[in-house]
Amino acid sequence: MMKKMLLVSAAILSLSVAQTTIANTTTVTTNKTSTTKSASHCGCAHMKAMVRKLNLSAAQQTKINAIKKQAKNSLHTNYQEMKSIHNQIDALIKTDKLNEAQLNSLINQKKDVMASLLKTRTVMKHQIYNTLNAAQKVKYSAMMNQPAHKHAPRTAGASHPKAKHSIA
Repeated sequence: MMKKMLLVSAAILSLSVAQTTIANTTTVTTNKTSTTKSASHCGCAHMKAMVRKLNLSAAQQTKINAIKKQAKNSLHTNYQEMKSIHNQIDALIKTDKLNEAQLNSLINQKKDVMASLLKTRTVMKHQIYNTLNAAQKVKYSAMMNQPAHKHAPRTAGASHPKAKHSIA
């Protein structure tokens, strides 16, 4: 019984991570073009700010755009796989009897996809970093260490406003 509760908890945790990952993927439409953009990707405005702050040359901008385009293709494939796994887990939840072998397989697939996402992002950032000169690398490192969004500090015991409360 304890093992089943542990597996169900693991499945719920996996679902919440998948929802967060999928929720952070949005479709942005501008001037007749539609692109999929992950929250972890540099957006157009962020890229323009980075170009301005780092004083990138035209050659560096071209190389960085090619790196990002290559990573985008890989990330898109991974997000599609994640969506498929999420749908399979949803279907598994709705069955009369939980197939633990299939659940374990989906969890392992999800681990692999998440590892691939992390690797793709890390390789992309590494390649971008290595296109920069020494002064730009210092500025880039400082920019990457700044928080993307400034949140108001939370008080002790306060929960996130969108947090789901467990059913007792």
